[in-house]
Amino acid sequence: MRDGAGNTVLVASNPIGSFTVDVENQTALTVSDLTPDSNDPAIGEAGLSLRQAIRHANATDNDIDTIILDGSSFLLDIAEADEDAAFTGDLDITANLTIIGSGSAPSVIDAGTLDRVFDVHPGVTLTLENVTITGGLTGDTVHGGGIRNQGTLTLVRSTVDDNTAGGDGGGIWNTGQLTLLQSTISSNSATGNGGGLLNTVDDVVDEIVN
Repeated sequence: MRDGAGNTVLVASNPIGSFTVDVENQTALTVSDLTPDSNDPAIGEAGLSLRQAIRHANATDNDIDTIILDGSSFLLDIAEADEDAAFTGDLDITANLTIIGSGSAPSVIDAGTLDRVFDVHPGVTLTLENVTITGGLTGDTVHGGGIRNQGTLTLVRSTVDDNTAGGDGGGIWNTGQLTLLQSTISSNSATGNGGGLLNTVDDVVDEIVN
């Protein structure tokens, strides 16, 4: 499915944990081999988990611009932190991406305390619209309980709630560019500084609705 500008749009299905991989060899699914025009059923509008869709977007160098969430709740359940390709733990963003909750209520992305929810890598852009980020938990001295942003992050009509960091930034740890539009950061905590938000730079557009 493509939008009016010709960009590819994938619809991610619940549950996120439906995608399992061989963590050691990382060969259970080669996401870069899946193309939007493929007849593979994994590319069907209801065939991708959120983790699969993100890995596919990361691997195709921005060919996929938008992921639309189909379903109200997505639970991360593939454990093991400190991995940077979205195979396990948090959802690593290494290519420009927009994720949109399509329901009347925000779609929930819940880390289930196995890791943070999102890790936005340097030099890339992530936009989250109509989603709730919750259940993130990082270990001792590790920053960004809900989201660690080292790139460009925009939240639109979204909520970061009930996340915990063992370091700084319970809700969001930001060392990049952060824009919050009609969004809420609430009920997060950190062992270090910034229970809701720890910002290490001055570039924040602050339009938070609490």
